[in-house]
Amino acid sequence: MTVQFDQIIYGNFITMDLQQPRAEAVGIKDGRIARVGFRSDFEQSEKSGIHYLDLSGNTILPGFFDTHVHANLTGGALQAVNLTKVNSIGETLALVKTRVDKTQAGKVISCFGFDRINVQEKRLPTIQELDQISRDHVIVIYYFDLHGAILNSRAFQMFNFSQENDGVEFGTDNQPTGFIGDPSFDIVQKEF
Repeated sequence: MTVQFDQIIYGNFITMDLQQPRAEAVGIKDGRIARVGFRSDFEQSEKSGIHYLDLSGNTILPGFFDTHVHANLTGGALQAVNLTKVNSIGETLALVKTRVDKTQAGKVISCFGFDRINVQEKRLPTIQELDQISRDHVIVIYYFDLHGAILNSRAFQMFNFSQENDGVEFGTDNQPTGFIGDPSFDIVQKEF
């Protein structure tokens, strides 16, 4: 029985099937993968009414989709200062300083995984504390949930944030605390 596909996609498919780890074409019927094979297997199926998409050899993993895991940040996190196990603000600042001491002035110091619940002080580092470590580097500490960051003054100044920006935290003295939450955090995330 010949399947009348709704769509045929040509490309480099990684199937994760040990019997056929690679394919050149996928046939779609009613929104589901109906057949995987080689281009020659599908050429006789080419008829009008079928939508064709040629990926020009680009690679695709059928059935693989992003489940909101911030995959784009995972690679950056692997290169960043890991703050997931810190127990105090002092330990946090010491780890950041260690990276600052090894990094050329003007470069970005990214730190991931900070959670105020895990530190004795139950608070965030302040912009002043980060400035004491360095005003010559851009320091960005990403909050563990990736919906906020703590910036030093140099990083903060890059964005021209003011009290008009939602998510930018200011203290009782009307000075920035260094914390940037949603939606302004999206601007920070895109930059770094």
